[in-house]
Amino acid sequence: MIRVRVADAAKCVEDRVLDIVCTCNLSALAISESGTVVLPRRFSGRSLKEVEGELCGRCLEVADGVRSYLLAFLTLRMGLEELAKLVAAMCGGSVETPNG
Repeated sequence: MIRVRVADAAKCVEDRVLDIVCTCNLSALAISESGTVVLPRRFSGRSLKEVEGELCGRCLEVADGVRSYLLAFLTLRMGLEELAKLVAAMCGGSVETPNG
């Protein structure tokens, strides 16, 4: 999983990411507030870490200080790191990889 830190996760995902990523390539999209999933209902109330463990193989998390969007991909042609760099550039954020 790769995380992109941005100032406003909602604006970044809704106005930028979903313009360049086809939702048909997503196996799941989870939204959390303060670490607790609020959408979709089937994950509501669970911790984002728990849902991440269940969903993620190829996942991108777009997060600000409160809200996180977890995008789990079925397929991704450009590669997850390349997408994360693009999202960070488009949204004025920074990329955090598992290894630093």
